[in-house]
Amino acid sequence: MLRRLLFPLVLIVCFAIPFQSSAQISFKDWLERRKGGYVLITGLDMLPGQSTASPRLWVVNGFQFNRKVSAGLGVGFTYYDDPLSLLPLFIDFKYQFQADDIRPFFFLKSGYNISLLTDKEDTVNSHSGGLMLNPGLGLQFETSGKLAWHVSVAFNLDRATYFEPADAFSSIENNLSYERFSLGVGLSF
Repeated sequence: MLRRLLFPLVLIVCFAIPFQSSAQISFKDWLERRKGGYVLITGLDMLPGQSTASPRLWVVNGFQFNRKVSAGLGVGFTYYDDPLSLLPLFIDFKYQFQADDIRPFFFLKSGYNISLLTDKEDTVNSHSGGLMLNPGLGLQFETSGKLAWHVSVAFNLDRATYFEPADAFSSIENNLSYERFSLGVGLSF
């Protein structure tokens, strides 16, 4: 008889009491414990090429799930010394390896580049964007509160296409594939 009562009592103590106490924690308190919530990340990357370096300005609106993982949606602008510049729209994923004041991290930005005609002197019939892929590593430095700054190094792949006239009846297709390493700095709030 004692065994029959002891087993259900152990189950109640082991499972019901811990769940009851954690259920009383609000979502806001849960986020605060895990250092989660909305995060705004902005940065400037330099993409050195053979003759010039192309700057990329970008911003990510995201969510910090815990002290290590964040994800969000981003937009940027990359100026290339070509007829086209690119407006990347991307998904950003970031994983921080430690939860200290100096945090090494891995990131992946992946999305689509919208092409913008920036060199009006070239004759371009039409143009289109393409793939954007940007994996990299960095260091994030916590300063105060939710403010932090970071430095990063990454590989960057941008693709786009444009058509220029060859003669009155045909055009030449130019497939652009920018494969560059980038150095970046930025802030997160």
